[in-house]
Amino acid sequence: MAKMQPQTKIYSIDRNPYAYEYMNENVALNKVEERVMPILGDASEEVEMLEGVADRVLMPLPEQAHAFLSSAVRALRMCKEGAEGGARGVIHYYDVSTGRKDGGLFNIPFERAQNIIASAFGNSLLYE
Repeated sequence: MAKMQPQTKIYSIDRNPYAYEYMNENVALNKVEERVMPILGDASEEVEMLEGVADRVLMPLPEQAHAFLSSAVRALRMCKEGAEGGARGVIHYYDVSTGRKDGGLFNIPFERAQNIIASAFGNSLLYE
């Protein structure tokens, strides 16, 4: 992303120190040090300093994404004054589900995400 979108600033959080070292190496190899900010820490704690800065949040751990979903929403950038709504952006949320496609396979994770967001923010968010 950093190479294809030079205007982008990326905050990448990982609490695994080995993954963090590989992330730093990857950033250096791709020469994107000024655009990618590796952070060693727990995303649930580190995202507090990133509230309101993100246009896009990627959540690549489907087994635990639900625990961080409200933090991901808080990380989204706030609209400028006069614009409709508050935060705007895209969250790439992955969840694990079982069953058949015609039996709610896709509805169950979506409803779970909606319930998590509603319990944290009420019904003030729009989903697209």
